Amino acid sequence: QIVMNSVMFTVFNRIKLEANNSEAVDQNVAAVFAGLFAGLATACLSTPTDWIKIQAQVSLTKNNNNNKGEPMSISTLSILKRAAIRK
Repeated sequence: QIVMNSVMFTVFNRIKLEANNSEAVDQNVAAVFAGLFAGLATACLSTPTDWIKIQAQVSLTKNNNNNKGEPMSISTLSILKRAAIRK
């Protein structure tokens, strides 16, 4: 979460500063494009991470089939460790 917020705010600020330094771009347009690229950068970072976590949870649920139907409480770090061990 911290890394994604850092990427989002860094990309947003850099693009907005560069666009504001240009006389040809309106401030509102600069804000829209800065938000667009910040969201794209965040999505490129979060989508693979979320996919890995989901795949690890699915494989753990299949391997540790609890008959109670309760969701398993597993930390993200332990999920990533188990996914790395399986590969």
